[in-house]
Amino acid sequence: MGRVHPTTGLFILLLVTGCAGGTAGTAPGDVKAYGLELPDILEALQRGEGREALTYYEREAANLERQGARLEAVRAYHAAAQIALRLGAYQRGIEGRRAPEARSSDAGDRA
Repeated sequence: MGRVHPTTGLFILLLVTGCAGGTAGTAPGDVKAYGLELPDILEALQRGEGREALTYYEREAANLERQGARLEAVRAYHAAAQIALRLGAYQRGIEGRRAPEARSSDAGDRA
């Protein structure tokens, strides 16, 4: 068996461990997940996936809120607001920042 070029071995290692960029591990139709920490948010923007990430965060926040996971929902709304403001989608950014606040005041009105 012949020798493998060092960069080929590195590429295979990165591909297997999932460290290579892109969507190598996702099948068509799968939704890519994004982390909720600031470095994850900034990384999505740097990869040019801001709009995709914004849609993901908004959808995830709504799902988490329906499940009663308020803390995680707030974090997802915050991530959506960070992305929206950096994309210049100011109205969506403001809505993302106010979402948990508005919902808690709505619940208080019903009590």
